[in-house]
Amino acid sequence: MDQIIEIASDNRHLKKDHGFLVVQENKCELGRVPLDSILAVIVHAHGITYSNNLLVALAK
Repeated sequence: MDQIIEIASDNRHLKKDHGFLVVQENKCELGRVPLDSILAVIVHAHGITYSNNLLVALAK
C-alpha cells in the first residue's frame, strides 16, 4: 500500500535507516515508515533537515 507521508511539525529530522524513513526530534525517534511503501513525502514546516541518503533513496 502506497502511503503519503506529511510532515507538518517544525524542527524534525528525516533520515534513512535500514530501508526506513525515520522521523526524529532532538535525536529521539518519533516514527518510521518502510521506504518501499512511500508514494510521496509532503513537508510544510520550518526547520526540517534531511539526510542525503534519504533524499537519494526517495528519488529512486
